[in-house]
This record gives sequence, C-alpha cells and structure tokens, in this order.
Amino acid sequence: MKPSMRAANAGMSLIECLAYVAIFAVIVNLSMSTFMSATQLSSMGTRGLDRLNMTDELRDGVAQVLREARTVVAGVGAYHTGPDTLVLDMPPRTDAPDARRYVVLGRLGPDNRLARIEVAEKDGVYTTTWFSHYALPVAAVRFGYDNADPLCARLIAVEADVVNTHKGKAPVPYRFSAALRSRVAGGAI
Repeated sequence: MKPSMRAANAGMSLIECLAYVAIFAVIVNLSMSTFMSATQLSSMGTRGLDRLNMTDELRDGVAQVLREARTVVAGVGAYHTGPDTLVLDMPPRTDAPDARRYVVLGRLGPDNRLARIEVAEKDGVYTTTWFSHYALPVAAVRFGYDNADPLCARLIAVEADVVNTHKGKAPVPYRFSAALRSRVAGGAI
C-alpha cells in the first residue's frame, strides 16, 4: 500500500476522538447548566406569581367583606373586636331574614392563615355557618381604625405580615385599607 493512500484512509486517532468527546462534554455541560438555570428561574417566577395572586385574593376578599358590612361590633360569642380580630355586623341573608349575621376576621385557626368565620344569631343562639381561610400564610394581622372607638370606624386598615419564603428572612408587611360602605343612621341601612 502506498503511504499517501494510507494517510487518506486512516480515520481518526485516539487523541482526536478524545478531543471531540471532551468538546461534546463541555457543550452538554453548558447547555444543561443553562437549562437548569432557566428551570429554576421559571420556578421562582411561578412561585412569585402565585404569592402575588394569593395576596390579591386576600386583599379582594377582605375588602369585599368590609364593603358589604354594616358596622363594626364589639363582639359575637367568643370573638371580640381588637387589634388582631375584627367582628362585623352584616346584612341578613335573603334565605334567613330573621337571623342576624356576623363575620369575624383574624388568625383564628391553628395555621398561619387569615380566617373568615360567618356566624348567624337567632333567638340568642350563635351558629357558625361558614369557615374559610385565605391561602396566603401570614405571621400576624393587625386592624387599624379611622376612629379612636373601633365601633364608630368607617375605614379599616389591614396590615398583614406575610410569611417570607426565604429562610431566615423577616415577614414582609402588606398593608391595605377598605371602607365600610353601608351607613347605619337611625336604624336604616
């Protein structure tokens, strides 16, 4: 065999093969780290959007209850209006016009959630008709009033310390306010 033909048909040497494998490994490693970073970034964005949606749900739900309420009351059953609990007198339901209706807002359950309890009172007997909590975890909740006497308040400020998802970080305060839209004057709503 002639030397010129042997060189043309020889193929790759072991060193060339190892170089190609090394280059391929570097390319795969870079693409995998980029893919993993993009996945983590997407996951963080999704979690952030979920928390934003939960925050909106909390604000909208509490604001809706406050707008529907007639007035702040001192208490109902074991629940009393204070800095961390709010008791509201609500309009009666159409299906039970003879029962008084109240809503209690606060951290009332065993978990770190703002809860809403609906209580009906008929003939001096209190019955819980609804219990729900908002999905957003809160470390604390505080209610502020536009009047020194909460029972005369028309504007309620809500401050919720939202649990921070970053380990070791302090809760993040979230503040909003809503007005009681109903006016009670001379017994008329």
